Order: sequence, then structure tokens, then C-alpha cells
Amino acid sequence: MESLFQNVKSLRELNLDRLAFYSSVPASLVNLSSLISLSLGGCGLEGKFPNIFQLPNIESINLSSNDDLTVYLPEFDSNSSLRLLELSFTQLRGEIPYSIGHLKSLSVMIFQGAGAKFGPTELPDSVGYLESLNILDLKDCKFEGTISSWVGNLSKLTHLDLSNNFFEGRLPVVLGNLSQLTYLDLARNSFDGQLPFSLGNNLPHLTVAT
Repeated sequence: MESLFQNVKSLRELNLDRLAFYSSVPASLVNLSSLISLSLGGCGLEGKFPNIFQLPNIESINLSSNDDLTVYLPEFDSNSSLRLLELSFTQLRGEIPYSIGHLKSLSVMIFQGAGAKFGPTELPDSVGYLESLNILDLKDCKFEGTISSWVGNLSKLTHLDLSNNFFEGRLPVVLGNLSQLTYLDLARNSFDGQLPFSLGNNLPHLTVAT
């Protein structure tokens, strides 16, 4: 796989979804300085993923369904153009950096099933700075702690799935401010209290508990 990326520094889009490489990810990916979109979903990748998250032009990263691929999120800077981050069913390790809040252009963040094989970690409040976010899927990630008022800042959110984690405490009243929300799943957590009355006006799918 390494030889594929030796002389393609001008490459802008790379989609190799479902090609069964069953190998480690070539470190030379970090040299693709023109890359805008990378999709390696379901490729049987393994080992540690190289840090391409800070490539200067990268907007879309999909590494989903690589169960043996270890991913560490770096510190993000405010110049990032990242719009899509799809890490579902990978091995997400370490902490979610507070600097994830710098990703002002991020509209899709899907971590479903990522990190399910390691211990609980907390979600930083800086997620509330992701003002462009439309989809936030953290299902089955072993996140813990509370969901505080930061969630009310995600005014463009249409899809929110926090199910099957270790979240606890009262549901914040500001959930009712999410007027664009059409999908909400909070099942299999330890939330208490009531949902805001205003929540549900636009919700064809609402799951709070099982």
C-alpha cells in the first residue's frame, strides 16, 4: 500500500472504501499536502493511524469500520477546514482534546462504537463550540460525565445520538433550544429529570430510555 502514495503529492481526493488491504496505514499519507478528502472505510486497516488530521487542506476524513485501527486525536488548531470526521468502529484511544472545539467548520462527527474496548472518558465542554455541527453520533463510545449547557450552543444540530454510554445527571433545559433537531436517542444512560416541553415539536424519532 505504501507504493500507492509515493509520487502523488497533488492528490486531492482519495476513496478506497471496502478495498481489503488488511495492512497498516502508510506513513506517507502525511505528505499528501493537497488532500481534501480521505475515505478508507472498511479496508481492514490495522496499527496506528498516522496524523493526517492537520493536513492544511483536509476537509473530510472517513476511517469507519476498521476495527483494528488505533486512532489518536491530535491537538487541533483554529485554521482547520475539517467538515467531516467519521471514526465509527475504530479504536479511538486517549482523550478527546479540548481543542476539538476549534473545528468551526465541522458539520458531521460520528464516533459510534469507537473506543468501545477501552475505559470511559469524558467529553470536553468545548464540543459546544462546534457551531456548524449537524450530526453528532457518539453511540456506544463509553463516554461518561454530564451533558451540560454546552449542548444548547449546537443550534444547527439535526441528529444527536448519545445512546449506550455512561452519561448521568439532569438533562439540560437548553436541549429545548435545538429547534432543528429531528433525531434524538439518549437510551441506555443514567440521565434523570424531564425533557424540556419544547423538545419534540420537530422530532419524528425520539428515544430516551429502553
